[in-house]
Amino acid sequence: MLFAAVLAAENKIQYDWNKAGKLHDGIMHAHIYPKKPRPMKIHTVRIDLQSPGIDLIATPKDKDFGKPMPDFPQLPIQTKRLKVRDFMLNKRSEGYDVLVAVNATPWSPWRSPFNHIYGGNINLVISDGDIIADKKKATPAFILTRDNKVEIRTVKANENRKNFKIALAGFSIILKNGNVSIKYKDYHPRTCYGISQDGRYLYFMTVDGRQKFVSEGASVVECAEFMRYFGAYNAINMDGGGSTTLVNWNNKKQKPEILSHQFMGGERRVATSLAVIKKKK
Repeated sequence: MLFAAVLAAENKIQYDWNKAGKLHDGIMHAHIYPKKPRPMKIHTVRIDLQSPGIDLIATPKDKDFGKPMPDFPQLPIQTKRLKVRDFMLNKRSEGYDVLVAVNATPWSPWRSPFNHIYGGNINLVISDGDIIADKKKATPAFILTRDNKVEIRTVKANENRKNFKIALAGFSIILKNGNVSIKYKDYHPRTCYGISQDGRYLYFMTVDGRQKFVSEGASVVECAEFMRYFGAYNAINMDGGGSTTLVNWNNKKQKPEILSHQFMGGERRVATSLAVIKKKK
């Protein structure tokens, strides 16, 4: 039976995190490479939110927030697009001990030649309690509350946002209460976030894609099944495709290392990123 089909049929099958590698205290890394129904290189990090000092930060609003984009004046500036590795380096230069970072929300503009400087038209972005984007509509999102509770759910249009420390819009909830909640089945590089049933573990998963015979991508249905396999109870599909990027800070080499891989080694500048940090004592 195909690997993804096994996961779907036997949802009690779980990845053995004792086999994973350790990136940092409280952060483990799993890399699997199923070859059927097509080759897929999958990287997943598990963050123990109960590990001492673990916290999350997200992309802030740009200093020119609200001004028309110089290269796309139809939209106001919300954030500046950065590669995930550059987001990590920038935050480390500001004194944050960034351990792992991943891309986050979809954004606009996205027109040829696809090199706009800024991101805008985002459904929902709250960073450190600061509302950067909010279309006030029902939005699938990753949330960190002010009392440090992580949630993956749909934020209601009229819901009070005051208790959100971080909120990042995604495309869709793909795993809800342990059940696959989506049917979309085309294959692309993917970025997904998940949380365990008890809220202790946060998962970032990337699937490499668009690399024939190497890693050809996954459907969101497969992503939901993989997230459940790794231990998630709720999961969300974030911006994917060429945006998919998962970065680790290599303590030995003192530099970022890209865990995911795009075609020809490309790294896209994205509108928002989410990072795990270790707070100083």
